[in-house]
Amino acid sequence: MRILYVITFWFTVALLSCTNKREVHVPAENTAQPKHGNKLVAVTSFNSTNYFIYKGAPMGFQYELLQELSNYLGLNIEVVVSNDLSDNFKRLESNEIDIIASNLTVTADRKKFMQFTTPLGATRQVIVQRSNALGYIDSPLQLAGKRVYVAANTSYIERLSNLSSEIGDTIIVYETNFETEELIEQVAKGKIDFTVCDENIAKVNAQLYDNIDIKTEVSFPQYFAWAVSKDNDTLLHKINAWLVDFKKTNKYKLVYNKYFEQKKHGQQKG
Repeated sequence: MRILYVITFWFTVALLSCTNKREVHVPAENTAQPKHGNKLVAVTSFNSTNYFIYKGAPMGFQYELLQELSNYLGLNIEVVVSNDLSDNFKRLESNEIDIIASNLTVTADRKKFMQFTTPLGATRQVIVQRSNALGYIDSPLQLAGKRVYVAANTSYIERLSNLSSEIGDTIIVYETNFETEELIEQVAKGKIDFTVCDENIAKVNAQLYDNIDIKTEVSFPQYFAWAVSKDNDTLLHKINAWLVDFKKTNKYKLVYNKYFEQKKHGQQKG
């Protein structure tokens, strides 16, 4: 089966020229019941781990997992690239898409309008700050009265709200339209002082910026997973059946390490 991928126009016109189709031979068994003809539609985000273009070819942790799922199910998967999380949630609810293939933090609020797959893994949320900055924070208690910029519609907003209640003081949270990695870059360049993100994403970006610190945790470990709509039990069960077995393989470990553990090559940004 083939992986088709589409990049939403608002993100970048330049990437549209990279679109192509890839043919993958797959078995006929394990077929799910797609709602879009003979294909599934999955959305993922464009960043340095989920999905990106390298030398004209698509790459990324989520992209490679979707290839494996396509092989298992015997279905084409159309990959739509969108960083608008709010819109992605709406499209999932309306069955315009079948899967959100991103590292979504599993929360009780999100479970009200979507179903999560077997977790892909677990991570915790950390503060990203400059290591040499005045007002360095080494405890969540010190966030009281501080301005923290986070990506819109992420679980980081909920966590900071809960943390504010826990410490009994106000944390000034700015919900922005910037992607998490863009906010990390702004911290490194001194444009903002703090952002919060998942530790696995922070570790990847810490290899690119030699002046950021990611040591201060603001949450316990939390599961992250893909999501399907509330009424798509058949697809959920198929994905889980594949994922439980695939996570035990060396191939899964290689794919995960490729994007989250290996030292990133290239020049550091300061």
